[in-house]
Amino acid sequence: GYAIVVVQLPDGASLARTDAVIEKASKIIKGIPGVRNAIAFAGFNGATFTNASNSGVVFVPFQPFAERIKNGQTANSIIGQVYG
Repeated sequence: GYAIVVVQLPDGASLARTDAVIEKASKIIKGIPGVRNAIAFAGFNGATFTNASNSGVVFVPFQPFAERIKNGQTANSIIGQVYG
């Protein structure tokens, strides 16, 4: 499984600011048990599939289910940790 995290900063936010937020989010997400990786794009709105300097998206693939479930790492529990 996987999750998609959409990041939206205020209108007019620079791409550099958005990139900093995306990088920080990716680092936190990668540290969550059950997450395999975090693939991030600053400047891309994952909800509308358009480019915008104040938007970003992080694709979050999970570890295989058979590995995660041993530790109770369901998709919902991982997503809950992402959104804190």
